[in-house]
Amino acid sequence: MSKLHKDENSSDKKIPKVICDLENNLIYVSRNSLPGSKGNQIDCFMKQLGIYAFSKKQLQQFYDTKKTPLESCEDIEIVRCIEKGIKVKMLEINEVSYAVDYPEDIKIIENNLKND
Repeated sequence: MSKLHKDENSSDKKIPKVICDLENNLIYVSRNSLPGSKGNQIDCFMKQLGIYAFSKKQLQQFYDTKKTPLESCEDIEIVRCIEKGIKVKMLEINEVSYAVDYPEDIKIIENNLKND
C-alpha cells in the first residue's frame, strides 16, 4: 500500500483504498473513499498495490471458493480473503506508484517517465 499522491483523487473508483489496523493488517479495501474524511485530507488515504504473497494453504483456500458477496460488489479479489477470515498483512511503500489497468493509464506513465 502507499499514500495517494497529490494528483490522485480519493473518490476515483479505479483506485482501491485500504483501511488497516494499527499493525497494518488489512481491515477492508474499497473503490469508495476510505476512510471517510470530513476535510477530505489526502494524507489519510492509502491505496492498494497489487502484489500478493500466499502460503500454499491460503492459495488453495482462496481458489476453492467462488467469489464472495463483497468481492463481487467491490470487484477486488483480496476482499475474498477478508470475508473468509484470512489475515492480510499490508506493507507500506513510500515510492510513487501508478496502476496500469486501463488504456488511458499508459499516458500517465509515459508523461511521468518524460518528467523523470
